[in-house]
Amino acid sequence: MFKVKTIDLFNKINLNPIRLFSLYKSKINFYILKFQNMKKNLLLATVLVMIASVGYSTRYTIGNSGTTFSPATITIHVGDTVVFTLASAHDAIEVSKATYDTNGNTTNGGFSVPFGGGQVIFHNAGTFYFVCEPHAALGMKGIITVTTAAGIEDANSGSTDVKIFPDPASNYLRIGYSLAAKEVVTITLINSGGKIVADILSATREPGAQEDTYEINNLLSGLYFVNIQYGGHSLVKKVLIL
Repeated sequence: MFKVKTIDLFNKINLNPIRLFSLYKSKINFYILKFQNMKKNLLLATVLVMIASVGYSTRYTIGNSGTTFSPATITIHVGDTVVFTLASAHDAIEVSKATYDTNGNTTNGGFSVPFGGGQVIFHNAGTFYFVCEPHAALGMKGIITVTTAAGIEDANSGSTDVKIFPDPASNYLRIGYSLAAKEVVTITLINSGGKIVADILSATREPGAQEDTYEINNLLSGLYFVNIQYGGHSLVKKVLIL
């Protein structure tokens, strides 16, 4: 009885069971496709977050060759990590400049890396002097220069308003800045290995707001640095290219 009524109902609304099943199948396929697209978008968003969180923190390595740090001097950015890979007889402790200059080994209470090595994340800009505690008298020492997160190393005059957008970027970069005076401006793009991969600009610019655009379709994904030089000043900003 129930089966007959159900079929009668189908007939009243001009739907037979086969047609109804076909409609439901279309709906199911639609939602399956929608769910798959949501999964893809979620995966892409997760990857972008991972790239951004990792890409903006660069790792540098300092080793040793006998009683010499190698390299002995490096320049990094706020948030970067320095990994000390040392022989078991060597450590690294932060000291003052005065102690550094006299090959002393009295810590100033700063960072300390145990014998055999370790890593330090630098959260503040500045110049950090370090020595190997047992071998400081032999000249085993080094310097780590940390620039600001914004990458502006010299803001005494000229442009202090530098904007790189979009960031992350995929097709082009727009570089906005302002000059206090007429200057010859040079802009280069540097990869994470320190190699210049593009000469974006070398021209005279008038005082005021400026903007230059550069296509990046031919570049590999990764972390890059935009270096703007003018009038003896050097400004550096990070940018992530996807």
